[in-house]
Amino acid sequence: MAGRNNPYFSDFELPLDKDLAPFWDDNGDGDYDPTNGDYPVINSELEGIYGDQMVWWVFNDKGNTHSETGGEAIGLEVSSLAFAFATNDEVNNMTFYKYIVDNKSSVALDSTYFGQWVDADLGDAFDDYVGCQPEEGLGIVYNCDNNDGVYGSPPPMVGVDFFKGPNKIGDFDGDGTQDTIQQGMSAFTYYNNDFTVTGNPEIASHFYGYMAGVWKDGIPFTCGGNARGGTEPCPYMFPDDPTDPTGWSECSEGIECADRRFIQASGPFRLEPGAVNDVIVGVIWMPQVGGCPNTSYDQILSADKKAQALFDSNFKLKDGPDAPDIAIRELDREVILTLFNDSLKSNNAYEQYEEADAVLKAQSENDPSITDTTYRFEGYKIYQLKNITVSAADYGDPSLAQLIAIVDVRNGVKKVVNWAINTDVGVLAPTLKVVSNDEGIKPGFRITQDLFAPVDANDKRLINNQRYYFSAVAYAYNGHTTYDPDNPGNPTVQLTPYLEGRRNIKKYEAIPHIPTPQVGGLVLGSKYGDRFGNKSSSRLWQRCAKRRNDSRISTKRLI
Repeated sequence: MAGRNNPYFSDFELPLDKDLAPFWDDNGDGDYDPTNGDYPVINSELEGIYGDQMVWWVFNDKGNTHSETGGEAIGLEVSSLAFAFATNDEVNNMTFYKYIVDNKSSVALDSTYFGQWVDADLGDAFDDYVGCQPEEGLGIVYNCDNNDGVYGSPPPMVGVDFFKGPNKIGDFDGDGTQDTIQQGMSAFTYYNNDFTVTGNPEIASHFYGYMAGVWKDGIPFTCGGNARGGTEPCPYMFPDDPTDPTGWSECSEGIECADRRFIQASGPFRLEPGAVNDVIVGVIWMPQVGGCPNTSYDQILSADKKAQALFDSNFKLKDGPDAPDIAIRELDREVILTLFNDSLKSNNAYEQYEEADAVLKAQSENDPSITDTTYRFEGYKIYQLKNITVSAADYGDPSLAQLIAIVDVRNGVKKVVNWAINTDVGVLAPTLKVVSNDEGIKPGFRITQDLFAPVDANDKRLINNQRYYFSAVAYAYNGHTTYDPDNPGNPTVQLTPYLEGRRNIKKYEAIPHIPTPQVGGLVLGSKYGDRFGNKSSSRLWQRCAKRRNDSRISTKRLI
Protein backbone atom coordinates (compact mmCIF):
# COMPACT_ATOMS: atom_id res chain seq x y z
CA MET A 1 0.00 0.00 0.00
CA ALA A 2 1.22 3.50 -0.81
CA GLY A 3 0.08 6.56 1.09
CA ARG A 4 0.43 10.17 0.07
CA ASN A 5 4.03 10.99 -1.00
CA ASN A 6 5.41 7.70 0.32
CA PRO A 7 9.21 8.13 0.12
CA TYR A 8 9.84 4.36 0.32
CA PHE A 9 7.64 3.27 -2.59
CA SER A 10 9.74 2.16 -5.56
CA ASP A 11 7.50 0.02 -7.82
CA PHE A 12 6.67 3.03 -9.99
CA GLU A 13 6.58 6.81 -9.67
CA LEU A 14 3.72 7.97 -7.46
CA PRO A 15 1.77 11.15 -8.29
CA LEU A 16 2.82 14.02 -6.04
CA ASP A 17 0.50 15.36 -3.33
CA LYS A 18 -2.31 12.95 -4.11
CA ASP A 19 -4.29 11.03 -1.50
CA LEU A 20 -3.81 7.32 -2.12
CA ALA A 21 -4.16 4.49 0.42
CA PRO A 22 -5.56 5.71 3.77
CA PHE A 23 -3.13 6.00 6.70
CA TRP A 24 -2.96 7.37 10.22
CA ASP A 25 -0.89 10.54 10.03
CA ASP A 26 0.77 10.46 13.45
CA ASN A 27 2.57 13.78 13.17
CA GLY A 28 -0.06 15.51 11.04
CA ASP A 29 2.28 16.57 8.23
CA GLY A 30 0.02 15.17 5.49
CA ASP A 31 2.61 12.69 4.12
CA TYR A 32 2.94 8.97 4.72
CA ASP A 33 6.22 8.04 6.43
CA PRO A 34 6.28 4.93 8.65
CA THR A 35 9.47 6.14 10.33
CA ASN A 36 7.39 8.98 11.81
CA GLY A 37 4.79 6.65 13.28
CA ASP A 38 2.40 6.60 10.29
CA TYR A 39 0.65 3.33 9.43
CA PRO A 40 -2.14 2.05 7.13
CA VAL A 41 -5.70 2.21 8.50
CA ILE A 42 -9.21 1.61 7.19
CA ASN A 43 -10.27 5.22 7.77
CA SER A 44 -7.65 7.97 7.91
CA GLU A 45 -9.73 9.82 10.50
CA LEU A 46 -9.77 6.91 12.96
CA GLU A 47 -6.59 5.97 14.80
CA GLY A 48 -5.66 2.35 15.45
CA ILE A 49 -8.29 0.60 13.28
CA TYR A 50 -6.79 -1.61 10.59
CA GLY A 51 -7.17 -5.07 9.13
CA ASP A 52 -4.71 -7.89 9.64
CA GLN A 53 -4.32 -7.81 5.88
CA MET A 54 -5.20 -4.87 3.64
CA VAL A 55 -4.88 -4.34 -0.13
CA TRP A 56 -5.48 -0.98 -1.85
CA TRP A 57 -5.83 -0.16 -5.56
CA VAL A 58 -7.32 2.56 -7.75
CA PHE A 59 -9.02 2.58 -11.15
CA ASN A 60 -11.12 4.85 -13.38
CA ASP A 61 -13.46 4.57 -16.35
CA LYS A 62 -11.52 6.83 -18.73
CA GLY A 63 -8.26 4.93 -19.04
CA ASN A 64 -9.32 2.72 -21.96
CA THR A 65 -12.23 1.68 -24.16
CA HIS A 66 -15.33 0.18 -22.53
CA SER A 67 -15.12 -3.15 -24.32
CA GLU A 68 -17.53 -4.89 -21.91
CA THR A 69 -20.45 -2.45 -21.94
CA GLY A 70 -19.83 -0.27 -24.97
CA GLY A 71 -20.96 2.67 -22.85
CA GLU A 72 -19.53 6.17 -22.69
CA ALA A 73 -17.01 7.17 -20.05
CA ILE A 74 -18.44 9.10 -17.12
CA GLY A 75 -15.29 10.32 -15.40
CA LEU A 76 -15.32 8.32 -12.19
CA GLU A 77 -12.27 7.42 -10.12
CA VAL A 78 -12.65 4.56 -7.66
CA SER A 79 -10.15 3.87 -4.89
CA SER A 80 -10.65 0.43 -3.36
CA LEU A 81 -9.58 -1.06 -0.06
CA ALA A 82 -9.97 -4.78 0.67
CA PHE A 83 -9.28 -5.95 4.21
CA ALA A 84 -9.75 -8.93 6.50
CA PHE A 85 -9.18 -9.96 10.11
CA ALA A 86 -7.59 -13.03 11.72
CA THR A 87 -9.93 -14.22 14.47
CA ASN A 88 -11.16 -17.37 16.19
CA ASP A 89 -14.79 -16.99 15.05
CA GLU A 90 -16.88 -16.35 11.92
CA VAL A 91 -15.12 -13.05 11.24
CA ASN A 92 -12.08 -15.11 10.21
CA ASN A 93 -14.08 -16.18 7.12
CA MET A 94 -15.12 -12.65 6.10
CA THR A 95 -13.60 -10.11 3.75
CA PHE A 96 -14.57 -6.43 3.49
CA TYR A 97 -14.40 -3.90 0.67
CA LYS A 98 -14.51 -0.11 0.82
CA TYR A 99 -14.87 1.89 -2.39
CA ILE A 100 -14.44 5.67 -2.58
CA VAL A 101 -16.21 6.80 -5.78
CA ASP A 102 -15.12 10.28 -6.89
CA ASN A 103 -17.10 11.91 -9.72
CA LYS A 104 -14.42 13.97 -11.47
CA SER A 105 -16.66 14.87 -14.41
CA SER A 106 -18.29 18.29 -14.86
CA VAL A 107 -21.72 16.88 -15.67
CA ALA A 108 -24.49 15.91 -13.24
CA LEU A 109 -26.14 12.53 -13.83
CA ASP A 110 -29.80 11.97 -13.00
CA SER A 111 -31.22 8.54 -12.05
CA THR A 112 -27.81 7.10 -11.22
CA TYR A 113 -27.40 3.62 -9.75
CA PHE A 114 -24.42 1.96 -8.13
CA GLY A 115 -24.33 -1.82 -8.39
CA GLN A 116 -22.29 -4.44 -6.52
CA TRP A 117 -21.83 -7.32 -8.97
CA VAL A 118 -21.19 -10.85 -7.68
CA ASP A 119 -20.32 -14.03 -9.55
CA ALA A 120 -19.89 -16.31 -6.54
CA ASP A 121 -19.22 -19.64 -8.32
CA LEU A 122 -19.77 -21.51 -5.07
CA GLY A 123 -17.57 -24.52 -5.74
CA ASP A 124 -19.17 -25.99 -8.86
CA ALA A 125 -20.41 -22.87 -10.67
CA PHE A 126 -23.35 -24.58 -12.37
CA ASP A 127 -25.32 -25.75 -9.31
CA ASP A 128 -25.92 -22.40 -7.60
CA TYR A 129 -29.07 -20.76 -6.26
CA VAL A 130 -29.31 -17.14 -5.11
CA GLY A 131 -31.55 -15.18 -2.77
CA CYS A 132 -31.58 -12.15 -0.51
CA GLN A 133 -32.67 -10.70 2.80
CA PRO A 134 -33.76 -7.14 1.91
CA GLU A 135 -33.97 -5.84 5.49
CA GLU A 136 -30.33 -6.86 6.05
CA GLY A 137 -29.06 -5.68 2.65
CA LEU A 138 -27.78 -9.22 2.17
CA GLY A 139 -27.36 -11.13 -1.09
CA ILE A 140 -26.88 -14.89 -0.74
CA VAL A 141 -25.65 -17.76 -2.91
CA TYR A 142 -26.15 -21.41 -1.90
CA ASN A 143 -26.20 -24.84 -3.47
CA CYS A 144 -29.26 -26.09 -5.36
CA ASP A 145 -28.77 -29.55 -3.82
CA ASN A 146 -26.95 -30.98 -0.84
CA ASN A 147 -23.83 -32.10 -2.71
CA ASP A 148 -21.55 -29.62 -4.45
CA GLY A 149 -19.20 -30.80 -7.18
CA VAL A 150 -16.21 -29.19 -5.45
CA TYR A 151 -17.07 -28.90 -1.75
CA GLY A 152 -19.04 -32.14 -1.42
CA SER A 153 -21.71 -32.49 1.24
CA PRO A 154 -22.82 -30.40 3.02
CA PRO A 155 -21.85 -27.41 0.85
CA PRO A 156 -21.09 -23.89 2.15
CA MET A 157 -23.04 -20.64 1.75
CA VAL A 158 -21.85 -17.12 0.90
CA GLY A 159 -23.49 -13.80 1.77
CA VAL A 160 -22.64 -10.30 0.55
CA ASP A 161 -23.82 -7.49 2.83
CA PHE A 162 -24.34 -4.09 1.20
CA PHE A 163 -23.51 -2.04 4.31
CA LYS A 164 -23.42 1.40 2.78
CA GLY A 165 -24.46 2.84 -0.54
CA PRO A 166 -24.26 6.29 -2.13
CA ASN A 167 -25.74 9.45 -0.65
CA LYS A 168 -29.09 10.64 -1.95
CA ILE A 169 -29.42 14.41 -1.65
CA GLY A 170 -32.64 16.42 -1.85
CA ASP A 171 -35.47 18.09 0.05
CA PHE A 172 -37.13 14.93 1.32
CA ASP A 173 -39.15 16.42 4.18
CA GLY A 174 -40.42 19.47 2.31
CA ASP A 175 -38.83 22.07 4.59
CA GLY A 176 -36.86 23.73 1.81
CA THR A 177 -33.44 22.46 2.94
CA GLN A 178 -31.21 19.87 1.34
CA ASP A 179 -31.17 16.53 3.18
CA THR A 180 -28.73 13.65 2.79
CA ILE A 181 -29.92 10.05 2.98
CA GLN A 182 -27.45 7.19 3.02
CA GLN A 183 -28.78 4.50 0.70
CA GLY A 184 -28.36 0.78 1.10
CA MET A 185 -29.48 -2.07 -1.13
CA SER A 186 -32.55 -0.85 -3.03
CA ALA A 187 -32.83 -3.88 -5.35
CA PHE A 188 -31.52 -7.42 -5.72
CA THR A 189 -31.31 -8.90 -9.20
CA TYR A 190 -30.07 -12.21 -10.55
CA TYR A 191 -29.17 -13.26 -14.08
CA ASN A 192 -27.67 -16.37 -15.71
CA ASN A 193 -24.34 -16.95 -17.40
CA ASP A 194 -25.90 -17.30 -20.85
CA PHE A 195 -27.14 -14.96 -23.56
CA THR A 196 -30.89 -15.32 -23.20
CA VAL A 197 -33.12 -12.39 -22.15
CA THR A 198 -32.38 -13.36 -18.50
CA GLY A 199 -28.67 -13.78 -19.16
CA ASN A 200 -25.49 -11.75 -19.44
CA PRO A 201 -25.89 -8.04 -20.24
CA GLU A 202 -24.37 -7.24 -23.64
CA ILE A 203 -24.77 -3.49 -24.15
CA ALA A 204 -24.86 -0.45 -21.88
CA SER A 205 -28.66 -0.37 -21.66
CA HIS A 206 -28.69 -3.97 -20.39
CA PHE A 207 -26.31 -3.11 -17.56
CA TYR A 208 -28.38 -0.10 -16.60
CA GLY A 209 -31.65 -2.04 -16.92
CA TYR A 210 -30.50 -4.75 -14.53
CA MET A 211 -29.94 -2.08 -11.88
CA ALA A 212 -33.14 -0.19 -12.74
CA GLY A 213 -35.44 -3.25 -12.74
CA VAL A 214 -35.96 -4.56 -16.29
CA TRP A 215 -34.78 -7.56 -18.28
CA LYS A 216 -32.79 -7.20 -21.48
CA ASP A 217 -35.98 -7.01 -23.56
CA GLY A 218 -37.43 -4.22 -21.37
CA ILE A 219 -39.92 -6.40 -19.46
CA PRO A 220 -39.96 -5.44 -15.74
CA PHE A 221 -38.88 -7.81 -13.00
CA THR A 222 -41.95 -9.34 -11.34
CA CYS A 223 -42.76 -11.36 -8.22
CA GLY A 224 -42.88 -15.15 -8.34
CA GLY A 225 -41.38 -17.88 -10.51
CA ASN A 226 -38.14 -16.81 -12.15
CA ALA A 227 -39.08 -13.09 -11.76
CA ARG A 228 -40.39 -12.86 -15.32
CA GLY A 229 -43.92 -12.83 -16.71
CA GLY A 230 -45.79 -11.93 -13.53
CA THR A 231 -48.01 -8.94 -12.79
CA GLU A 232 -46.53 -7.36 -9.64
CA PRO A 233 -43.19 -5.52 -9.92
CA CYS A 234 -40.57 -6.73 -7.41
CA PRO A 235 -37.32 -4.96 -6.57
CA TYR A 236 -36.00 -7.90 -4.52
CA MET A 237 -35.81 -11.34 -6.13
CA PHE A 238 -36.08 -14.51 -4.02
CA PRO A 239 -36.38 -12.72 -0.64
CA ASP A 240 -37.63 -15.70 1.41
CA ASP A 241 -35.85 -18.48 3.30
CA PRO A 242 -35.41 -21.73 1.32
CA THR A 243 -37.11 -23.68 4.10
CA ASP A 244 -40.37 -21.74 3.65
CA PRO A 245 -42.51 -23.77 1.18
CA THR A 246 -44.91 -20.85 0.75
CA GLY A 247 -42.18 -18.23 0.29
CA TRP A 248 -40.53 -17.05 -2.89
CA SER A 249 -37.11 -18.68 -3.23
CA GLU A 250 -35.37 -20.62 -5.94
CA CYS A 251 -35.63 -23.67 -3.70
CA SER A 252 -39.40 -23.42 -3.20
CA GLU A 253 -39.92 -22.68 -6.92
CA GLY A 254 -37.80 -25.65 -8.01
CA ILE A 255 -35.93 -23.56 -10.57
CA GLU A 256 -33.26 -25.32 -12.63
CA CYS A 257 -29.70 -24.98 -11.27
CA ALA A 258 -27.37 -22.71 -13.22
CA ASP A 259 -24.33 -20.45 -13.07
CA ARG A 260 -25.97 -17.48 -11.34
CA ARG A 261 -24.69 -13.92 -11.01
CA PHE A 262 -26.37 -11.24 -8.92
CA ILE A 263 -26.40 -7.47 -8.52
CA GLN A 264 -27.11 -5.46 -5.38
CA ALA A 265 -28.23 -2.09 -6.68
CA SER A 266 -28.50 1.22 -4.87
CA GLY A 267 -30.42 4.12 -6.39
CA PRO A 268 -31.72 6.06 -8.13
CA PHE A 269 -30.03 9.30 -7.09
CA ARG A 270 -28.53 12.38 -8.71
CA LEU A 271 -24.76 12.22 -9.02
CA GLU A 272 -23.38 15.76 -8.85
CA PRO A 273 -20.01 16.84 -10.28
CA GLY A 274 -17.32 16.50 -7.63
CA ALA A 275 -19.49 14.24 -5.43
CA VAL A 276 -17.59 11.63 -3.42
CA ASN A 277 -19.44 8.53 -2.20
CA ASP A 278 -18.43 5.63 0.03
CA VAL A 279 -19.67 2.15 -0.84
CA ILE A 280 -18.88 -0.56 1.72
CA VAL A 281 -19.67 -4.27 1.44
CA GLY A 282 -18.75 -7.39 3.39
CA VAL A 283 -18.49 -10.99 2.16
CA ILE A 284 -19.39 -13.77 4.62
CA TRP A 285 -18.48 -17.41 4.00
CA MET A 286 -20.08 -20.15 6.09
CA PRO A 287 -18.82 -23.75 5.68
CA GLN A 288 -21.01 -26.86 5.66
CA VAL A 289 -24.39 -25.13 5.73
CA GLY A 290 -26.10 -27.47 3.28
CA GLY A 291 -28.07 -26.95 0.08
CA CYS A 292 -31.68 -27.03 -1.02
CA PRO A 293 -33.89 -28.34 0.53
CA ASN A 294 -31.75 -28.95 3.64
CA THR A 295 -30.65 -25.41 4.37
CA SER A 296 -31.84 -22.10 5.74
CA TYR A 297 -30.44 -18.59 6.11
CA ASP A 298 -30.16 -18.84 9.92
CA GLN A 299 -26.40 -19.39 10.04
CA ILE A 300 -25.49 -16.76 7.47
CA LEU A 301 -27.77 -14.24 9.21
CA SER A 302 -26.16 -15.00 12.57
CA ALA A 303 -22.69 -14.40 11.11
CA ASP A 304 -23.96 -11.31 9.31
CA LYS A 305 -24.94 -9.77 12.65
CA LYS A 306 -21.25 -9.85 13.60
CA ALA A 307 -20.31 -8.33 10.26
CA GLN A 308 -22.93 -5.61 10.71
CA ALA A 309 -21.71 -4.92 14.26
CA LEU A 310 -18.18 -4.55 12.91
CA PHE A 311 -19.38 -2.03 10.34
CA ASP A 312 -21.41 -0.16 12.95
CA SER A 313 -18.31 0.11 15.16
CA ASN A 314 -16.15 1.40 12.24
CA PHE A 315 -14.50 -2.04 12.06
CA LYS A 316 -13.06 -1.84 15.55
CA LEU A 317 -12.66 -5.57 16.09
CA LYS A 318 -12.97 -7.10 19.53
CA ASP A 319 -9.39 -8.25 20.06
CA GLY A 320 -9.76 -10.11 23.33
CA PRO A 321 -6.92 -10.02 25.87
CA ASP A 322 -3.41 -10.12 24.43
CA ALA A 323 -1.58 -13.38 24.97
CA PRO A 324 1.15 -13.15 27.61
CA ASP A 325 4.84 -13.21 26.81
CA ILE A 326 6.71 -16.25 28.11
CA ALA A 327 10.16 -16.23 29.74
CA ILE A 328 11.88 -19.63 29.58
CA ARG A 329 14.52 -21.12 31.90
CA GLU A 330 16.15 -24.29 30.55
CA LEU A 331 17.26 -26.82 33.16
CA ASP A 332 18.20 -30.49 33.42
CA ARG A 333 15.29 -32.39 31.79
CA GLU A 334 12.90 -29.60 32.65
CA VAL A 335 11.99 -26.08 31.61
CA ILE A 336 10.38 -23.30 33.61
CA LEU A 337 7.77 -21.12 31.85
CA THR A 338 6.96 -17.73 33.37
CA LEU A 339 4.07 -15.66 32.00
CA PHE A 340 4.17 -11.86 31.99
CA ASN A 341 2.47 -8.96 30.19
CA ASP A 342 4.34 -5.99 28.79
CA SER A 343 2.93 -3.03 30.73
CA LEU A 344 3.52 -0.67 27.76
CA LYS A 345 2.32 -2.83 24.85
CA SER A 346 -0.19 -5.36 26.17
CA ASN A 347 -3.90 -4.57 26.48
CA ASN A 348 -3.87 -6.97 29.44
CA ALA A 349 -1.22 -5.22 31.51
CA TYR A 350 -1.63 -6.14 35.18
CA GLU A 351 -4.35 -8.53 33.92
CA GLN A 352 -6.83 -5.66 33.71
CA TYR A 353 -8.17 -6.22 30.18
CA GLU A 354 -11.71 -4.93 29.56
CA GLU A 355 -13.42 -4.46 26.20
CA ALA A 356 -16.98 -3.55 25.28
CA ASP A 357 -18.84 -5.76 22.81
CA ALA A 358 -20.47 -3.78 19.98
CA VAL A 359 -23.14 -6.44 19.41
CA LEU A 360 -24.09 -6.59 23.09
CA LYS A 361 -24.10 -2.80 23.31
CA ALA A 362 -26.49 -2.58 20.35
CA GLN A 363 -28.73 -5.28 21.85
CA SER A 364 -28.76 -3.60 25.27
CA GLU A 365 -30.36 -0.49 23.78
CA ASN A 366 -33.51 -2.54 23.15
CA ASP A 367 -33.19 -5.05 26.01
CA PRO A 368 -32.68 -3.57 29.50
CA SER A 369 -32.00 -7.07 30.88
CA ILE A 370 -28.51 -6.89 29.33
CA THR A 371 -26.69 -4.97 32.03
CA ASP A 372 -23.15 -6.10 31.24
CA THR A 373 -21.77 -5.53 27.73
CA THR A 374 -18.09 -5.87 28.62
CA TYR A 375 -15.66 -8.77 28.31
CA ARG A 376 -13.05 -8.97 31.10
CA PHE A 377 -9.85 -10.96 31.46
CA GLU A 378 -10.54 -14.41 32.90
CA GLY A 379 -7.50 -16.65 32.44
CA TYR A 380 -4.68 -18.27 30.47
CA LYS A 381 -4.29 -21.51 28.54
CA ILE A 382 -0.75 -22.91 28.22
CA TYR A 383 0.08 -25.40 25.46
CA GLN A 384 2.87 -27.67 24.32
CA LEU A 385 3.01 -27.70 20.51
CA LYS A 386 3.98 -30.69 18.42
CA ASN A 387 6.31 -28.62 16.23
CA ILE A 388 7.11 -25.06 15.19
CA THR A 389 4.63 -25.12 12.27
CA VAL A 390 1.50 -25.43 14.47
CA SER A 391 -0.67 -22.29 14.19
CA ALA A 392 -3.03 -20.75 16.73
CA ALA A 393 -5.97 -22.06 14.70
CA ASP A 394 -4.75 -25.61 15.52
CA TYR A 395 -4.67 -25.24 19.31
CA GLY A 396 -7.95 -27.10 19.59
CA ASP A 397 -6.48 -30.18 17.88
CA PRO A 398 -4.88 -32.44 20.53
CA SER A 399 -2.73 -34.15 17.90
CA LEU A 400 -0.98 -30.78 17.35
CA ALA A 401 -1.37 -28.91 20.65
CA GLN A 402 -1.60 -30.42 24.13
CA LEU A 403 -3.06 -28.33 26.93
CA ILE A 404 -0.60 -28.09 29.82
CA ALA A 405 -2.69 -25.99 32.18
CA ILE A 406 -5.55 -23.53 32.56
CA VAL A 407 -5.25 -20.85 35.23
CA ASP A 408 -8.01 -18.34 35.85
CA VAL A 409 -9.25 -15.54 38.06
CA ARG A 410 -10.75 -16.77 41.33
CA ASN A 411 -14.33 -15.56 40.85
CA GLY A 412 -16.53 -18.65 40.80
CA VAL A 413 -16.40 -19.13 37.00
CA LYS A 414 -15.19 -22.70 36.52
CA LYS A 415 -16.91 -23.91 33.35
CA VAL A 416 -17.43 -21.83 30.21
CA VAL A 417 -19.47 -23.05 27.22
CA ASN A 418 -20.06 -21.32 23.89
CA TRP A 419 -23.10 -22.18 21.77
CA ALA A 420 -23.21 -22.25 17.97
CA ILE A 421 -25.31 -23.80 15.22
CA ASN A 422 -24.33 -27.41 14.52
CA THR A 423 -24.17 -27.59 10.73
CA ASP A 424 -25.15 -31.27 10.63
CA VAL A 425 -28.41 -30.97 12.56
CA GLY A 426 -29.14 -27.25 12.28
CA VAL A 427 -29.59 -26.58 16.01
CA LEU A 428 -27.56 -24.84 18.68
CA ALA A 429 -24.91 -27.11 20.14
CA PRO A 430 -22.48 -26.52 23.03
CA THR A 431 -18.70 -26.29 22.75
CA LEU A 432 -16.85 -26.63 26.04
CA LYS A 433 -14.18 -23.93 26.14
CA VAL A 434 -12.88 -24.01 29.70
CA VAL A 435 -12.96 -26.22 32.78
CA SER A 436 -10.79 -24.66 35.49
CA ASN A 437 -10.03 -25.04 39.18
CA ASP A 438 -10.88 -21.40 39.93
CA GLU A 439 -7.76 -21.09 42.08
CA GLY A 440 -6.39 -17.78 40.84
CA ILE A 441 -3.70 -16.80 38.34
CA LYS A 442 -0.43 -18.71 38.55
CA PRO A 443 2.38 -17.17 36.48
CA GLY A 444 4.97 -19.97 36.60
CA PHE A 445 4.98 -23.56 35.34
CA ARG A 446 7.52 -26.32 35.76
CA ILE A 447 7.48 -28.62 32.71
CA THR A 448 9.06 -32.05 33.12
CA GLN A 449 6.86 -34.28 30.91
CA ASP A 450 6.69 -34.45 27.12
CA LEU A 451 2.97 -34.53 26.35
CA PHE A 452 3.75 -35.85 22.86
CA ALA A 453 5.84 -38.79 24.09
CA PRO A 454 4.60 -42.19 22.80
CA VAL A 455 1.73 -43.56 24.85
CA ASP A 456 3.68 -46.73 25.67
CA ALA A 457 6.91 -44.92 26.57
CA ASN A 458 8.31 -45.94 29.98
CA ASP A 459 9.90 -42.55 30.53
CA LYS A 460 7.98 -39.49 29.32
CA ARG A 461 10.30 -36.93 30.86
CA LEU A 462 11.83 -34.20 28.71
CA ILE A 463 15.03 -35.19 26.97
CA ASN A 464 18.06 -32.95 27.26
CA ASN A 465 19.20 -31.09 24.12
CA GLN A 466 15.91 -31.76 22.33
CA ARG A 467 13.71 -28.94 21.06
CA TYR A 468 10.25 -28.40 22.58
CA TYR A 469 7.67 -25.76 21.69
CA PHE A 470 5.24 -23.89 23.89
CA SER A 471 2.60 -21.18 23.56
CA ALA A 472 -0.07 -19.45 25.61
CA VAL A 473 -3.34 -17.63 24.96
CA ALA A 474 -5.43 -15.38 27.17
CA TYR A 475 -9.20 -15.40 27.31
CA ALA A 476 -11.98 -13.16 28.58
CA TYR A 477 -15.49 -13.79 29.86
CA ASN A 478 -18.89 -12.17 29.68
CA GLY A 479 -21.86 -14.10 31.02
CA HIS A 480 -24.60 -11.47 31.06
CA THR A 481 -27.38 -14.07 30.57
CA THR A 482 -26.52 -17.77 30.62
CA TYR A 483 -28.06 -19.76 27.79
CA ASP A 484 -30.50 -22.42 28.97
CA PRO A 485 -31.13 -25.12 26.31
CA ASP A 486 -34.38 -26.02 28.08
CA ASN A 487 -35.60 -22.42 27.70
CA PRO A 488 -34.12 -21.18 24.40
CA GLY A 489 -36.58 -18.37 23.67
CA ASN A 490 -34.47 -15.37 24.76
CA PRO A 491 -33.11 -13.77 21.54
CA THR A 492 -30.43 -11.76 23.36
CA VAL A 493 -29.00 -14.55 25.50
CA GLN A 494 -25.20 -14.74 25.70
CA LEU A 495 -24.17 -17.56 23.34
CA THR A 496 -20.44 -16.75 23.39
CA PRO A 497 -19.35 -15.97 26.97
CA TYR A 498 -15.81 -17.15 26.10
CA LEU A 499 -13.64 -14.75 24.09
CA GLU A 500 -10.11 -15.82 23.21
CA GLY A 501 -7.56 -13.11 22.49
CA ARG A 502 -6.11 -13.02 18.99
CA ARG A 503 -3.00 -10.85 19.41
CA ASN A 504 0.57 -11.54 20.56
CA ILE A 505 0.17 -15.33 20.22
CA LYS A 506 3.74 -16.53 19.83
CA LYS A 507 5.58 -19.86 19.71
CA TYR A 508 8.53 -20.38 22.05
CA GLU A 509 11.34 -22.88 21.73
CA ALA A 510 12.97 -24.50 24.76
CA ILE A 511 15.94 -26.90 24.88
CA PRO A 512 16.42 -28.52 28.32
CA HIS A 513 20.04 -29.17 29.27
CA ILE A 514 22.31 -29.55 32.28
CA PRO A 515 23.16 -26.00 33.35
CA THR A 516 26.81 -26.76 34.19
CA PRO A 517 28.57 -23.58 35.36
CA GLN A 518 31.69 -22.66 33.43
CA VAL A 519 34.59 -20.51 34.57
CA GLY A 520 32.97 -19.74 37.92
CA GLY A 521 29.60 -18.95 36.32
CA LEU A 522 26.13 -19.15 37.82
CA VAL A 523 25.56 -21.81 40.48
CA LEU A 524 21.92 -22.65 41.18
CA GLY A 525 21.26 -22.74 44.90
CA SER A 526 17.54 -23.54 44.70
CA LYS A 527 15.00 -25.19 42.46
CA TYR A 528 11.61 -24.14 41.13
CA GLY A 529 9.04 -24.04 43.90
CA ASP A 530 11.42 -23.47 46.80
CA ARG A 531 10.32 -20.91 49.37
CA PHE A 532 12.06 -19.12 52.18
CA GLY A 533 12.17 -21.60 55.01
CA ASN A 534 13.00 -24.59 52.79
CA LYS A 535 16.40 -26.05 53.55
CA SER A 536 17.96 -25.20 50.19
CA SER A 537 16.54 -21.68 50.01
CA SER A 538 17.59 -21.03 53.60
CA ARG A 539 21.20 -21.80 52.70
CA LEU A 540 20.90 -19.53 49.64
CA TRP A 541 19.66 -16.67 51.83
CA GLN A 542 22.53 -17.14 54.24
CA ARG A 543 25.06 -16.94 51.44
CA CYS A 544 23.37 -13.81 50.04
CA ALA A 545 23.39 -12.21 53.49
CA LYS A 546 27.10 -12.96 53.92
CA ARG A 547 27.92 -11.45 50.53
CA ARG A 548 25.80 -8.43 51.41
CA ASN A 549 27.75 -7.83 54.63
CA ASP A 550 31.05 -8.38 52.88
CA SER A 551 30.27 -5.80 50.21
CA ARG A 552 28.56 -3.42 52.67
CA ILE A 553 25.31 -3.32 50.65
CA SER A 554 22.32 -2.31 52.72
CA THR A 555 19.47 -4.76 53.23
CA LYS A 556 17.07 -2.23 51.78
CA ARG A 557 18.99 -2.05 48.49
CA LEU A 558 19.37 -5.82 48.23
CA ILE A 559 15.64 -6.40 48.63
